[in-house]
Amino acid sequence: MGCKLLIVDDEPIISRGLAETIPWKDISIDETYTALDGKEAMDILSMTAVDIVLTDVNMPFMNGLQLAEEIMKQYPDIKVIILSGYDDFEYARGAMRYKVKDYLLKPVNVNELMERIKGIVSEIEHLHSDSEKNVLQMLLTDMIYKKQASCTEMPRGILLATEVLDASWLNMISKGTSEELVDSWLKEVEKFLSKLGIAASVFTAENRLVTYVKTENAEELINILPTLNQQLEKVTDVSFISAGCHFSSGGDTFSSDYQLLMDALGRAAFTNENVFSVTREKEQNITVDSFQPLPAKLLNMLKREAPDFSALVSELMEHAEKESWTSMKLVDEIMTICEQKLMLQAFHHLFHEGIVLNTADQLQKSLLGYFQALHEKLMTNYQQGGTSWLMVKAAAYIKEHFNKDLKASEVADVIHVSPNYFSQVIKQETGMHFNDYLHSIRLEHAKELLQETSYRVFEIGEMVGYKDYKYFVHIFKRLTGESPTQFRKSTLHIK
Repeated sequence: MGCKLLIVDDEPIISRGLAETIPWKDISIDETYTALDGKEAMDILSMTAVDIVLTDVNMPFMNGLQLAEEIMKQYPDIKVIILSGYDDFEYARGAMRYKVKDYLLKPVNVNELMERIKGIVSEIEHLHSDSEKNVLQMLLTDMIYKKQASCTEMPRGILLATEVLDASWLNMISKGTSEELVDSWLKEVEKFLSKLGIAASVFTAENRLVTYVKTENAEELINILPTLNQQLEKVTDVSFISAGCHFSSGGDTFSSDYQLLMDALGRAAFTNENVFSVTREKEQNITVDSFQPLPAKLLNMLKREAPDFSALVSELMEHAEKESWTSMKLVDEIMTICEQKLMLQAFHHLFHEGIVLNTADQLQKSLLGYFQALHEKLMTNYQQGGTSWLMVKAAAYIKEHFNKDLKASEVADVIHVSPNYFSQVIKQETGMHFNDYLHSIRLEHAKELLQETSYRVFEIGEMVGYKDYKYFVHIFKRLTGESPTQFRKSTLHIK
């Protein structure tokens, strides 16, 4: 979009002559207006958004310097050029005081005038571009981090992401040159894409840059990505992968388009590709089936004294590739199983938090490191006299279901071990067999109810898991030395 120019001179032949005879459109002046004095000029400015004012000095009602002063006060973004027949220092000093952009003497050379205005137009366009870029960057940041489904203010364009391959990035970090890489990377991406439109970028990970380009040239996307990768590698001397999609519906589809982009990049670790051109048709049949054997297999490995997790990691990688998982989906699946099914602490930091894992080699190394650290943590805790993590999980389940008809085989199934192995674990950890441990949990709750409530004894027995009243009394007396009624009376007497 070009600029608008207002020419102010009290001689109509000059103002109209300048407006009509100079090829303003050649220097991106789309519209010109004329005024015969400063007051008329201010009236026009109040109704029309003008970018540049070219004004004479000596005019009735309001001269050029007075006009420049009013423009400075009311419209500080407008650039003012003064044309004057006075080669006088006082006029020039006044012009400087009112932040006049240029001061030219009459008779003015048309070529010189056009060159001066061309420079101002270029400056204005640059400012407009920076302003629009800032707006787009804020919109992009909000859409990504606030996870908005849509944004009607986001215009059509191309959404793309570039990633430094994780091994290269970790190498740059070790050399202490990652900051230099980030600077070169960002500048090169936006410079390369500027030929298509205004580009705004946001880092969403240490080695991932998401860029939005406001453009209608979507067909250029397929050609852009390979060339962009090559240019980045040439400038930075590291390896990149990239993905892009046409943001065809503006902000209405941002959330889904962005997710497709992230999913495409997330599968880079399972392919040999480094460029992904994403479409909805291509990405719609993605499966996310869980790896069902993982809990039992991982548990079996963790029980060993010196396990080798290589085969398990290879199997996980094969499953992820077959099911079109992303590397993040694979990591999340492992974390979920460890935390929710096996009740193990998840060592998220082992996956280089903040760094996208986008190569098979680095992902495998991270998985191996995670499993090995998990095993080491469990073994260290056990060797130092801590409670076995299997027993922690078993105890939590028993305490949650103690008032049910609970069997040892059910608990063993929950913690993914055989009933015989579970019997060994609970005996080793508590010194009791399963039934005795269950009785101890039930009786602790029964004692609380006997002390703190007025429920009858048979009701309390049922509440803690004993359907047979006589059996409840028998177990209570065997383990405490007195009947439930005697226990209640003795505690009431103490109180």
